[in-house]
Amino acid sequence: MIDTIGIIAGIGSIGIIVEIGVIDTMHKAATICGLYDTDEIG
Repeated sequence: MIDTIGIIAGIGSIGIIVEIGVIDTMHKAATICGLYDTDEIG
């Protein structure tokens, strides 16, 4: 039971890190392209 929870938590953490990385990359790319200012993101 503990091992299963650990595996699920590990996969979830990786997913969150990947998602944040993708959002951060898109944010930087859009800012460079001038699509929106960083202030609008909050």
